[in-house]
Amino acid sequence: MKSRLVILSLMLAGFATIATAQTKSRYYAESAKDNYFMSVGVGAQVCVNPDNVDNGLGEAITPLFNLSVGKLINPVWGVRAQVAGFNTKLNSDFINGDNGVYDKVDNSYFTLRADGMFNISNAIAGYNPDRVFEGYAFLGPQVQFAKAEIGGNDKTKALVGGTLGLGGAFNINQFWSINIE
Repeated sequence: MKSRLVILSLMLAGFATIATAQTKSRYYAESAKDNYFMSVGVGAQVCVNPDNVDNGLGEAITPLFNLSVGKLINPVWGVRAQVAGFNTKLNSDFINGDNGVYDKVDNSYFTLRADGMFNISNAIAGYNPDRVFEGYAFLGPQVQFAKAEIGGNDKTKALVGGTLGLGGAFNINQFWSINIE
């Protein structure tokens, strides 16, 4: 009698699990071709150092352009590759050996980045395709190729670094959003 009760209880638990599994929504892509995104960015940048601040930080503001391609692995995690850059301006007395004369340096560069992305909104509040604002974080390595003429030397240099940041996406509709990073 007890064995029948145990078997019946196990069967009932199995049916209950199957019934709840059928009602769960799927949030993963069914194909490897799904959930890709592309973004084009335009913004402003400034190199913050004491010499730029002393000579007027407003003169050192330059445009920044970027192009990104990424894939959302699931509603919380994603990856992206990004190319960014243009030109920066730097006022520095370091170039002339601290003689009090500031030189202006124009630095042309471009950066290659690979970022892991974490959707904070979906991690905390769950996936919602109708959400107007989403917050996310990103982290990853970068390589920057820069060319600046300093003291007659205009060689291109490679600098290895990393990215760490927060962003917000204002979802206009299913296909378009405005991001701020």
